[in-house]
Amino acid sequence: MCLPLVVCALLALTLEVLPDDLLVQYSGYVRLFVDSQRARFDRKYGSLPMDRYGNAEMHSSGARVTWRTDAQRVTAYVEYRTEVNQGTCDESCAVDVDKRSCYMGGAAVACEAAEGCQGQCFSQCQVGLLVDGVRVAGACQLRGPAGADAAVYAGKQQFTLLEQRATAMHEFSLVMPWGGAVDFLGLILESDPPHAAPRLFPMVQQPRLRYVAYGDSITHGWCGLGDSYPERIAQMHASFEAINMGLRGLTATFGADAGHGQFLGMNGDLVTILLGADDFYAGGDPAAIAASIGAIVGGVRAEAPKAPVAVITPIVSAAADLEPLRAAIRATVRQMALSDARLYLVEGSVLLTHSFLFEGRHPTTRGMQQLAANLNAQLGFSRVQVALRGCTPPVLFLSGLTPHAPYLLYYGARAQIDAEMIAQHVFECDGTALMLRPEGKLRGLADRRGEATVTLAADRSCKSLAWELLDLRACAVSRLGSHAHFNATVYTPAAHFAFLAPHAPPPEPPPAAPPALPPCPPRAPPGPPPRRPAPPAPPPLPPRAPPFPPLPSPPLPSPPLPPSPPPHALPPPPPPPPPSPPPPVSQAAAVSVGVMLGSLLVACASAARLCHRQCARRDAALAPALRLKPSGHQRVSQHDDLHDAAAADGEAEDGDDFRI
Repeated sequence: MCLPLVVCALLALTLEVLPDDLLVQYSGYVRLFVDSQRARFDRKYGSLPMDRYGNAEMHSSGARVTWRTDAQRVTAYVEYRTEVNQGTCDESCAVDVDKRSCYMGGAAVACEAAEGCQGQCFSQCQVGLLVDGVRVAGACQLRGPAGADAAVYAGKQQFTLLEQRATAMHEFSLVMPWGGAVDFLGLILESDPPHAAPRLFPMVQQPRLRYVAYGDSITHGWCGLGDSYPERIAQMHASFEAINMGLRGLTATFGADAGHGQFLGMNGDLVTILLGADDFYAGGDPAAIAASIGAIVGGVRAEAPKAPVAVITPIVSAAADLEPLRAAIRATVRQMALSDARLYLVEGSVLLTHSFLFEGRHPTTRGMQQLAANLNAQLGFSRVQVALRGCTPPVLFLSGLTPHAPYLLYYGARAQIDAEMIAQHVFECDGTALMLRPEGKLRGLADRRGEATVTLAADRSCKSLAWELLDLRACAVSRLGSHAHFNATVYTPAAHFAFLAPHAPPPEPPPAAPPALPPCPPRAPPGPPPRRPAPPAPPPLPPRAPPFPPLPSPPLPSPPLPPSPPPHALPPPPPPPPPSPPPPVSQAAAVSVGVMLGSLLVACASAARLCHRQCARRDAALAPALRLKPSGHQRVSQHDDLHDAAAADGEAEDGDDFRI
């Protein structure tokens, strides 16, 4: 009787969370299919099929699964899709559009001929983890299970995300990688007695800015191991939700023909477009490419008349001189901006230098970080700001810096023509892509409010100057400033979002201890996790680890060794006293133990009934607020308009159990 009672008590402290639980939040996706077995994402949109772009439509760069819990241990279950890349995701091989070759910087080499598909362009396969909004960098709990030096992910995987001694509320987010197709299978939440059973809690609601990033492979995330630049920008702002609609190999011509603009406008509060380089590499005419980008902008404006749209000219490239394409895009966007006050142009040539590129085209992991930081500043969202307070001599007010931390203010001549706007590599902060060619720099220390005032030389006119501020503690940059761009947000999309206006940070509080991550276990061979028993209802998730370790077996008796003759004659030792018999168990003690075990059994049954009633009341209360569709359909999402418009091309694949 004792063992069933212990099992009952432990199961009462375990909560199995299915993908369609109403308290699990999904965001940052293009399309979502969810039921009690799995949540699946894809990026099929537009009126034309996307097969020409390989597996890109099956990836969901930056899609998030978020929940809040007070559990002591949190284990997540995911599955790498078997129909994509033969069920594996290899970080050393970014699969090209033919779905089988590793991208080699323009010289595609078949996997069979590349010694295990060892490409030079990396692919992000690891699921990201955010705890209380902070990215957990390099968490070994989320690494691939194929070996100490390998980073190959395959099939069903389980990750232990948290282990803490005391119960405390934390918010968790799993972030889908840009290089793999990953399904979310559910969670196991656990707490130990005497703590209460773990629970899920509703998410804290706050204003959200849906940032839609549209583009080619650079927006998709190629070629680094880290997050794409849209996801990195979203991590800089708690109120951002990034929706990555970039596809490897996407051309502006295809986007215009497929009507992509209207799909961007359906879901975006802010839209950025970085497109056209692949058209140009294929021999496209710059004027025709710019016209296609203009058609995409027109589609966005038809669906979202008030959404700010920023068109980014192509970043630097060693593969071709892209300045003719930039000039054509500038002319088209500036002409359209005469009648559209919410259309903006961002010069891509100042966002990166060649030193941050792999094979001259795609950003490295560090390059993607620089691209996100500079683009965030040029859109007006950086907290590090410079405002022009006087012109003769130039007086600059600096704000948003880390309190009591050093900074560098770079200044130089303002570019007279657009073609002269080129980034410059500097070595501060382990390498930074500066958005101007500096002629000088001033070093200083911010005050307790993170502010400072700087006066430049009296012989310089503010009308001929450009400047940029670098926080040496946070390695954050300001917008590229000038007489025309005299503060952080003027003529930027950020000027339209008052509730997101960046402010100077308060003095730094003492750092709080982050939740403890479990120790890194040795890697196991690929395959499903070990099986563990699941509660009778609802249907079980993937196989779990057994809740109880096997009981140790008693040691086998070894044969006695023959006695060795003593070196000297000694009297034999006295025999040991006989063991005392165990004390008898009184009848009263036995009755007391029986009563205690019976009470524990009754308590287990009462807890189970109470949990059932609470779950039923919770679901009944939340269902009307979430506007659920009839049983058997996916959850109503905030992107329903996009889903309905994409229904013609959005039917689930044969064999799937999901419906729009």
